[in-house]
Amino acid sequence: MALKNPLQRIKPDPDQGLGLFLGSSRKDSLSFDDEQGRPLFERALGQLGPVSVDEMYTFEPALCVGGKATIENLVKVKMDIQLMILDQLRR
Repeated sequence: MALKNPLQRIKPDPDQGLGLFLGSSRKDSLSFDDEQGRPLFERALGQLGPVSVDEMYTFEPALCVGGKATIENLVKVKMDIQLMILDQLRR
């Protein structure tokens, strides 16, 4: 009987892991607060509408370059593009 190569292990499903994380989290624990400490998610949803599977809410300008966490600075963007931009900004 041959031993399995440890490098050939089955990789966990990232969608399942994310689903478990989100499913076990309280809704209020996932919201981001504005500069006055008020949750932004419900207001973003009302102002910008729901995001599709390839979108996300973000601040413009980004917080990492001095943007402010206000409802006025929230926009809805394509997730893949925004994450690439944020990755470049952190370098």
